[in-house]
Amino acid sequence: MTYKTWRIVSRACGPRSAIFGGSFDVEGNQRALAELDSRLSEPGIWDDAERAKSTQQQRGKAVAALDSAQRLLALLEEAETFLDLAKEGEQVGADLVRAVISLEEQTEA
Repeated sequence: MTYKTWRIVSRACGPRSAIFGGSFDVEGNQRALAELDSRLSEPGIWDDAERAKSTQQQRGKAVAALDSAQRLLALLEEAETFLDLAKEGEQVGADLVRAVISLEEQTEA
């Protein structure tokens, strides 16, 4: 991965990206999601509307973080694949540019 690509992706994940040397915690979000799902399946959770609402909001944030990480990783893998093909002499320059642009757009969104 080039420094520029690293900067793009690390900026998207913020300073907490374990993938790029920080602590963006995909595994932690997966554990949190499992815990929140467990809480939402507890009998009586719906008797306390505020607790249920708060738990659902936390769950939504964990799902969004995991979805974002998955999208960024897929785009990064696509760009890296095109880069590898280009290094081997394949004519994939336009595809590589599109992949990097897509990655940049997602990190700036």
